[in-house]
Amino acid sequence: MPTHNRLSAAMTVCVMLLATFGAGERVFAADKGAITEEVVVTGSRIKQRDLTAISPVATITAEQISMSGVTSIENMLNNLPQVAADFGANESNGATGAATVNLRGIGAQRTLVLVNSRRLMPGDPTQNGNSTPDLNQIPAGMVDRIEVLTGGASAVYGADAVAGVVNFIMKENFEGVRLDMQSNGYQHDNDDNTAQFANNNSGYPLPQGEVSDGYGYDINLLMGLNTEDGAGNATFYLGYHHQNALKQAERDYSACALNSGDSFETSGCGGSSTASPARFQQVTQSGDEVGVETGVSMTPRGAGSALIPYLGSMAFNYAPLNYYLRPDKRYTAGTFAHLDLSEHATLYGEFQFMDDESDAQIAPSGAFRGSNGAFENGAWGINCDNPLLQPDEVDFFCTQQGFAGAQDALVSIARRGTEGGGRSNKLEHTSYRGVLGLRGDFADVWSYDVYGQYGTTNYQSTYYNDYSSKRITNALLVVDDGAGNPVCRVNVDADTTNNDPTCVPWNIFVAGGVTPEALAYVSVPGFQNGDTTQSIVSGAINGDLTDYGVKLPWANRGLAVVLGAEYREEKSDFNNDVEFSSGDLTGQGGKTLDTSGSYHVKEIFVEARMPIVNDAPFAKEISLEAGYRYSDYSLGFDTDTYKVGGDWAPIDDVRLRATFARAVRAPNIQELFRPRVVQLDGSADPCAVDDPLAPLPVNFPTLAQCARTGVTAAQYGNIVTNPAGQYNGLTGGNPD
Repeated sequence: MPTHNRLSAAMTVCVMLLATFGAGERVFAADKGAITEEVVVTGSRIKQRDLTAISPVATITAEQISMSGVTSIENMLNNLPQVAADFGANESNGATGAATVNLRGIGAQRTLVLVNSRRLMPGDPTQNGNSTPDLNQIPAGMVDRIEVLTGGASAVYGADAVAGVVNFIMKENFEGVRLDMQSNGYQHDNDDNTAQFANNNSGYPLPQGEVSDGYGYDINLLMGLNTEDGAGNATFYLGYHHQNALKQAERDYSACALNSGDSFETSGCGGSSTASPARFQQVTQSGDEVGVETGVSMTPRGAGSALIPYLGSMAFNYAPLNYYLRPDKRYTAGTFAHLDLSEHATLYGEFQFMDDESDAQIAPSGAFRGSNGAFENGAWGINCDNPLLQPDEVDFFCTQQGFAGAQDALVSIARRGTEGGGRSNKLEHTSYRGVLGLRGDFADVWSYDVYGQYGTTNYQSTYYNDYSSKRITNALLVVDDGAGNPVCRVNVDADTTNNDPTCVPWNIFVAGGVTPEALAYVSVPGFQNGDTTQSIVSGAINGDLTDYGVKLPWANRGLAVVLGAEYREEKSDFNNDVEFSSGDLTGQGGKTLDTSGSYHVKEIFVEARMPIVNDAPFAKEISLEAGYRYSDYSLGFDTDTYKVGGDWAPIDDVRLRATFARAVRAPNIQELFRPRVVQLDGSADPCAVDDPLAPLPVNFPTLAQCARTGVTAAQYGNIVTNPAGQYNGLTGGNPD
């Protein structure tokens, strides 16, 4: 059975219940004596019979989606070679709860998502979301086919289609009742030799034997009704999606964080140096100036026992609690309808609703080295007369550093809060999308399509089990209340400005010393919310000028053109509570600030296709195509995109195509309006070393290379690696 999404062999059960009350699609063109209908294909707005797009389009049919057994559309798309895996149900650390598609691996924010060739609005206002559409909004039961285009799309659909377009075409003229039920799961044999060997080296528990898990299911109901004369149709849909959670602990190859060694034999399970019960290291201090960590790291051996040196084998295995599949529950509902008002006018409308709830879980929070300490350099203060300290801890923290009595020593603390479980992020998205339009024919060779569209997505996030830096600071400074009871110093100080009557001492100096009350005090939730809105008014006319004589003598069809204009407005707001905005949460890597902004763009576009030769020897078809789009942004700039292409089909079964296109990246709300802030961004310093006294590692950058990053000759080889393992960076949008 094929491996699917690193979750091992996919086990699929498909149950198709078709209530055959005339279920299917009826085509009325033949009843009216009409010729084959002219159509529009993805990649071109030109409406013609038998048109094959010059830019290749990959198509996934509804039958292929159904038979694949997957219960999420993004997983189906991720099987395509032109798609790079992006945010989806398999993402937990940093997840937004949305599902996105990333064409050509250059970012989901560069991929345009369409429904019936009209835009799907942004689905996430968060900074990770980057205003990208959420595929969870797509009603899976309504999808007739998915068309994927990876070239020449910006001139047709807009500047933000740099990577291409994914177009979801919905069922039309469906009549009857159809109920689809589909379920899938995963089967895995935990017999990975490399993982088992690594476990033997490290002693971490790994799952054994065969497991079946990760079950999910979808239920989709379609109800469609055509008018008696075939002039109209209304199709309603209801959908429910449920996904059970699957943790990395359930797979032998992911149940521990693998560290690569010099050889297979030295590979093993590793993890984070932010360990449990705790890891302490001295921090040098001279006056008011804080230095760097110094000396060995120490950790409590057990309740009431001495400190022992911290060893790499004590690293915390952060992998098991991470979700491989997030639990998810989603409801969808809506309708697609059209009605012929006359032979020249068809009124159509679309309405979509989606409510999705998911949970992203990662390893526990705690006090992290080099990050959110109460003082610079990530150090925490511990008073030397703290009654919770063991004698050897007083010596290590204080005496060896020249502190005593009520003085505060600075200590680097790496302590994982395993008592509270993993950090859990409850994510909810609720979206609405509506389209109302009018299309039809006039003057024999011309057709028109005018519509208005509005879409909005509301976002809610509640982050549980993270720790407050401010509260940790209070809970580490502990004194005797005079009756032999340890209490927080803030509650007995003469200075009452920092008084916190809820403070409970956080005893991390012995294994098992943290009480439920202390955990409840240092743990705080964080709240975020936001919304995105998109408003569009668009219109285009489509003409086949063959009957006007605009045709070459070697072709049986003439020039086809499209002319149109569009107005689009984008808005986004992202709001954070004081815990996020102040950077107080230790597990977030810095401040998360509010983002708010809007812009609008006015565009005109034109596209033309000219057949050169048809039905000639070695030239079944030769044609040329061109498109141009001008965009005027309220941000103070304008731009244009264009394409030129041609194709040659010497016979029916062979076609050669070539396109030259210019695409321009349009910035999104986050890239424009996100505040600039220093926060964790995962960067590394290639010119830093673990031990400045040891010889430089093999393949270490040269002095000339490090000098390009600002390193001086005196600093070369003496820069100590960041104890957090990664660095902060200045992030944000356009400063103007």
